[in-house]
Formats: sequence, structure tokens, C-alpha cells
Amino acid sequence: MATDQDIIALEARMSRLENLFQRLLAIQTMSQSNADGLAQMRALLQEISPKDRPEMQAIREALAAGNKMKAITLYRSAFGVSLQEAQAAVDAM
Repeated sequence: MATDQDIIALEARMSRLENLFQRLLAIQTMSQSNADGLAQMRALLQEISPKDRPEMQAIREALAAGNKMKAITLYRSAFGVSLQEAQAAVDAM
């Protein structure tokens, strides 16, 4: 059965994905050229796969060193989420 932390972490991920897809739609509808739109979409899609991002490596390193507060701060900075969302995401890691 899912715990409250699991639900909060899932809500944070869903909120982040919703934001990314809204930005993707805005890029698609407002892009002046195909090349410009494709470049912006590639950059945005990189955010959907956070495992490859250098920020995720720094977060994992902070956790491995036992510095959960630093990991939460890095997560908030990288993804622009609330303290509660960042804490839930880091706890899920």
C-alpha cells in the first residue's frame, strides 16, 4: 500500500511532468521556425529524463555522503519544486 510520502513524491513528479508538457506545447505553438522549435523541444525533453542530468549526479552524491539537506536543496534548485515536493522526491531516491 502506498504511503503518504509515496503519494507526495508521485504528485511532485506528476506536477513536474505536467509543467514540462505545457512548456512543450507552448514551444510547439509559438516556435517561429522548425529548427528553433526542435532545438527547444530537445532541451525540454532532456528534462524529462533526469537521470542523465548533472544535477541528478550531484543529488545522488550528496545522498551517498549522508547530506540529505544538501540533496533536497539541489533538487529544489534543479527542478523548481517546493520544499515538501523536493523532500518527498529525495526520500523516494
